[in-house]
Amino acid sequence: MKIITKAAIRYKNKLYTGFDHTKCFYQITSEYVGGVELAYIEQGFITSDGDFVSREEALDIAREAGQLELASNIDTLMSEDLHSDWLERQEEELKELRQNFRTEQEERIFCQNLAVKRLEQIQELNSKIEQYENANLRDGVYLEQIGMCRPTIARYKNKTVVSVGLNIYDLCKFWKQEFELEDGKIRLIYEKEREFRTSHQRTLHGEKSIIELFADCGFICEVQK
Repeated sequence: MKIITKAAIRYKNKLYTGFDHTKCFYQITSEYVGGVELAYIEQGFITSDGDFVSREEALDIAREAGQLELASNIDTLMSEDLHSDWLERQEEELKELRQNFRTEQEERIFCQNLAVKRLEQIQELNSKIEQYENANLRDGVYLEQIGMCRPTIARYKNKTVVSVGLNIYDLCKFWKQEFELEDGKIRLIYEKEREFRTSHQRTLHGEKSIIELFADCGFICEVQK
């Protein structure tokens, strides 16, 4: 019967195995000290046949082989979902890993350097995520005037739209449709500072201000400078 034997990560067509994926990632970062490209990481497991399978495939194999610690509604396999003998192998491999260091100071220095590198990678990833989320922030929607009883006038690039009597949620939906805006954060630039200040006040029938309601819809408000 086929069973799951090791956690594995395939990175740039090379397999790294261990008791869990943290150990695999540890091996990769030790080899690629200049940084790891997350797009090339593929997580999975190794079977008793020596095949690399995805987390989803591994779940089916482990379930059929009776390797799962508890029956559950999980749809992907994690190392900790396997039986307790998996944890015993973790301890053995951890001891083996520590034997590679000649002194405690050498191990400590390596871990410190690794932690710094991890932090740099996380910061780089967060920066890329922020750049993606802020794609719409480069070109904002300009709000010439806003009101329930008077027309609301907004401009995006070379197009101007006018609406009357829409609540904030319907207004944002209207703008996204008319201006063909992508999902994500969108700058909403008030042209009148007085209206911007007034929009910070709570609405008569709600607990949120207009600014907060806009934020709920993905529009980040600011005043034109």
